[in-house]
Amino acid sequence: MDDVRDEHKRNMKQLEEKQGLKLSLYNEEKRKLIEEMNKTIELEKEKIGNLHKIDVEHRELQYKRNLDGQKRLYEEQHDTLKKQLE
Repeated sequence: MDDVRDEHKRNMKQLEEKQGLKLSLYNEEKRKLIEEMNKTIELEKEKIGNLHKIDVEHRELQYKRNLDGQKRLYEEQHDTLKKQLE
């Protein structure tokens, strides 16, 4: 009977060790996945930041072009009116 108990204890201990190993492997894999996701998130944040910066620069350029176009139009109209008044 004692032999059966001892064998049962050994089996339980082996199962606990296997379960502990599986759990540690699972936790390690989970940690790696979280690190990967965090890196991916940071890269995506960088991309979004760069896209936003490009968008702002493009809008500023477009605004400047429109302003220059309006200025030229105003100067042309001003010159035309000036010539008509002479």
